[in-house]
This record gives sequence, structure tokens and C-alpha cells, in this order.
Amino acid sequence: LELLKSNPEFFNRVKIITSNKPLKEQIEHLLEKCGFVILPKIIELGNLTEIFYDQPVEVDFKGGVINGYSTMSNLQRLLLLNGFIEETQKERVDQVTKKLSLELAYNLNSLLDELNTNNVTSNDLKKITDGELPEHFQLNLVLLREVLARYERYISKNKFIDKNTQYFLEVNSLVKAWKSKPDMKPIILVGSTGSQPATAKLMDAITKLPQGLLVLPGLDTYLTNRGWNALTSDHPQFGFISLCKSWNLEKSMRNKIINAPSWFSLPEDNPETAYMNVRRHLFSLI
Repeated sequence: LELLKSNPEFFNRVKIITSNKPLKEQIEHLLEKCGFVILPKIIELGNLTEIFYDQPVEVDFKGGVINGYSTMSNLQRLLLLNGFIEETQKERVDQVTKKLSLELAYNLNSLLDELNTNNVTSNDLKKITDGELPEHFQLNLVLLREVLARYERYISKNKFIDKNTQYFLEVNSLVKAWKSKPDMKPIILVGSTGSQPATAKLMDAITKLPQGLLVLPGLDTYLTNRGWNALTSDHPQFGFISLCKSWNLEKSMRNKIINAPSWFSLPEDNPETAYMNVRRHLFSLI
């Protein structure tokens, strides 16, 4: 900390990407409390376009429009889905559920987030056959397919994308730019386990940068190899196994996510122990 205080201009070169806004505010408060006047650039995962101004990327982002497509807010999408549900219920009275349209719109809105987050298209829903579901689910499935078809036609015709799709496009553009011209300045991503495929892809790209670093929340570096290999999906550490899989790593290669990168200078003789202490100290503060 004293080294940073004597060279505050170093923070001008640093970018910190946080998983959410509260964590961003916590880090800002922590640094201000430590007496820093110049702060690093702290960016939320949902605002990656802030990096575009420092890094040339092949994406046309201007005035809230990306590659010619406007981003639709969650409220806009909810109201749009509600309208399509009401239309479908009137046109196909005997074939669809009578459930309240707004309640269905909320459920469908959440489903679209899940589909987009996991890169699943509505075409995958067509693989589900009516006979595989109870009758009341069959009514919902008919409605779901019809509303999704109308929704997809609408956003295609009017050139809209939702926020998850925008985020996916931003990550792809940034990763592509880093492959051709890596960012040479320190970039640190804090607080994400990479549960979303797009975020896991971004995290993988950051580990390949000359000064890229991840701070993984709650990673148990003391867990034995036997314990690691015995983890099941209900264990808090299982998310890191999923991260390994998304990076095409085997379970036995967990050191890839535990060890600090070679550029990260450590004050102790044992790099592994020093890295644990750095992580523990950071998270005890925030």
C-alpha cells in the first residue's frame, strides 16, 4: 500500500471489473478509506462498453445502439411479452392456459434471460414434445412457443436485442480485440465465479492477458485434491469445477484457477501461500 501511495499515478493504468455495483462501491470506498486520491477505473460487468474507449474493438456502439440494433429494456420486453400473450390467449382460447397474462409475462421474461444467458435458442424448446408433459403444461407449452415466435419476429423486424444479448456481443468483441492486440495494462476481474458462459469466456481471456488477474470469491485454496474431486453440484465450491469445464480444464488442473499469474509479484518465498494471504486480506476488507 505504501508503494502505491508513493506512486499514485499507477492506478491510472489499472482497470478493475466487478461482478456488480455494490462490490464496485465497496472497492471505491476501501481505496478512499486507505487515503488514495487517484482511483483505478472500476467497471461493472454490465458496462463493458466503457472499456471500448480504451481498446479498439470491432463493434459499432453508438448512442445505445450496437451493430445497428437497439437494446430493449427489461420493462419494454415485459410489456411486449404481455401484449403477445393476451393476443395469443384471445386467438387460441381452447389451446392455451387461462393464467393471468402479466404473471405469464414475468415467467417468460425470466425464461428468456435464462435462454440468452446460456446461449440456448427457442428452437431447443421445440424438441420437447407435448406427450412428455402433463396436460396443464401442454397448454403452457403451446402458448410459450407461439409467444416466443411472435417475439422473435418482432425483434428481428425492428432490430432489437435484449441486455443479455448485448453483453454476449460485447464480450465476444472484446475477446476478439484482445486476441489481435492484447491490453498491456493491468486488468483485474473481481467477484465472479463465471456461472454465465459469456462471463466465463471473458474471465478466460483476462487470464491470457499480460497483466490479467482474477479474484475468485470464496475459493477454498485449502481444499485437498481428494475433496476437490469428490465435490457434487450442491457444494459451494462446485461452481469452480464448472468454471474449469468452461475453460476446457480437467478437475485435476485446478491449480490453473488457484495459482497467481507469474507477473503478480509476491512478498513471500512461497508464492502459493502468499497468494492465499493476498486474497484473504482483500476479501476481509471488502
